[in-house]
Amino acid sequence: MNITKGLSWILLLIIIVIGFVLRFTALGETTLVSDEFLDVNATYGYSQTGAWQAWDWNQEAPSVRQNQASDERAWLYRIQVSWLYEFLPPTVENIRLISVLWGVVTIVVIYGVSLSFFCSRVIALMAAFLWAVSIPAIEVNRTIRMYSMFAPVFLLFIWSFYSLMERGRRHADALWRGFFDLNWWFFVPTLLLGLLSLHLHLLTLNIAIAFLFYCIFRSIQTSDWRPWAFGRWSYY
Repeated sequence: MNITKGLSWILLLIIIVIGFVLRFTALGETTLVSDEFLDVNATYGYSQTGAWQAWDWNQEAPSVRQNQASDERAWLYRIQVSWLYEFLPPTVENIRLISVLWGVVTIVVIYGVSLSFFCSRVIALMAAFLWAVSIPAIEVNRTIRMYSMFAPVFLLFIWSFYSLMERGRRHADALWRGFFDLNWWFFVPTLLLGLLSLHLHLLTLNIAIAFLFYCIFRSIQTSDWRPWAFGRWSYY
């Protein structure tokens, strides 16, 4: 099935609208649950004091509890929520809006990464649509948690890491060949995305397991079990 570039952009826009509507509709009808309270208290406290200090809603003052490590966790996500308080009242619907927007960003990221991997607009659109209507994804994007931002960042990190390892062997413009044959154009993006992803959640460390299986798979493929012998692997 062939889809033109213009039609693919139109379909992607429709998918984005569907994803946004599913995430935003009745966003404030359910009350805060579980760890959402931690994010709300920390972000509102930051908006009021300029420091990562949880807010005590009963006393209408910063909490006397000292737990800065918890309050400033994933602060790059939480600071976005705190900025909303400057323009919008701290209602449940408003404070969940950042997660909704990151859910929409993830739709675009999935489309782009899928298009890069599979070189097929049809597959990329299918992947973006499945995320847009996925019930677990919608549920995550309707809560005030860093996972909504972590998902697209980690996906971009994986894509950049793979490109760092693979594309140096497949393209003639690689800056360096030999040990690892890395495509150094992706080194800085991979490093920055990795640090950002690690800041958001320690689940980022799962990349080590993925890299281990990557080494094993490539070694089996070339009948060479020496993981340092990347430069001699064959690519088709």
